[in-house]
Amino acid sequence: MLKPSKALLIVGGVLLLAGCSTAKNDDASERSTLSASGEPLRAGLYRVVQTGDVDHQDERCIGAADVAAGRFAVPGTIEDGWTVDTNRMSGGMIEVAARHPSGSRLNIEGTFQKESFDVEGTMEMELNGETHVIRTRQVGEFVSPACPAEAA
Repeated sequence: MLKPSKALLIVGGVLLLAGCSTAKNDDASERSTLSASGEPLRAGLYRVVQTGDVDHQDERCIGAADVAAGRFAVPGTIEDGWTVDTNRMSGGMIEVAARHPSGSRLNIEGTFQKESFDVEGTMEMELNGETHVIRTRQVGEFVSPACPAEAA
């Protein structure tokens, strides 16, 4: 297992951070992404357990606007310098691809149901002339429709 570093924090930033929508009339049930079961992903607070090369547990708010737009990685929560090429949450599938000018690449793929998601992330990066691969798995379970300010 690699020791935590700035690069590992970037992985966490991409995989774990998201913001809740503050719009008063933002109702995900009206415009939401359908899962494989035909149910929309429910907007709200999720408990996320990450395992693999970087173990971590956190809470994540998935806002109604992001659910409606079919976004898993929310713009503005990814570390500066990263370019998101793909950010899709549709038909029960999640897919995110991002790249960094340093040559690092991140891919996230997985599935979602009405109140849960399960994704695997792979990040490839160069450190001291060596290519390192960091693999993680995140399982998120719905906790509440309300998002506390600190989870946003």
